[in-house]
Amino acid sequence: MIIEIGNIKTNFFVLLSIIIWLVMFIYWVIRSKGKGILNEIVGLIKLFVSGLVLFIPVFLPFDFLTYKFFLPSQIMGLIIIFCGFIVCIMAREYLSKNWSGKVTIQEKHELIKKGPYKKIRHPIYSGVLVMMFGSSIIIGNLICFIWVLFSFFGLYRKSKQEEKLLEKEFGEIYEQYKKETKMIIPYIL
Repeated sequence: MIIEIGNIKTNFFVLLSIIIWLVMFIYWVIRSKGKGILNEIVGLIKLFVSGLVLFIPVFLPFDFLTYKFFLPSQIMGLIIIFCGFIVCIMAREYLSKNWSGKVTIQEKHELIKKGPYKKIRHPIYSGVLVMMFGSSIIIGNLICFIWVLFSFFGLYRKSKQEEKLLEKEFGEIYEQYKKETKMIIPYIL
């Protein structure tokens, strides 16, 4: 189903996925209140802009490297986005006061090992990557999948920085936690 907004024609599922990304951003801003949102906004914006960059091909006047999907693929992409969204929300809730947009240890920082942190050490990054992958399926542009891969390596690098800090803070406890979990992709990495 095609929707026309001004001079821009877009797919209904593209519009729904953009709305989910915006809801995520609004949720994050609300949850960040009291943490000094101005200090956190740079990290927050980087994370969500990397997701929204995927939608640029939708607004370009040509279909360079774009392929068309059938309705089932569009629905599957939306389900994948929603699953990533749920993982991000759950992870943010479990992390609570320990969350920061910067790589830093919070005052009275705790090592969270429940909820999504039971299987993955960085489930917020996992959820964002899942949302990006689902968005790529809906958008149907090969460049989007390349961007997801590029984002994966950026988040992997940031995860490594966080892990050095957490190893320093929690020592042997964190080393044991690393043996029990995967970094970003459950059961794989």
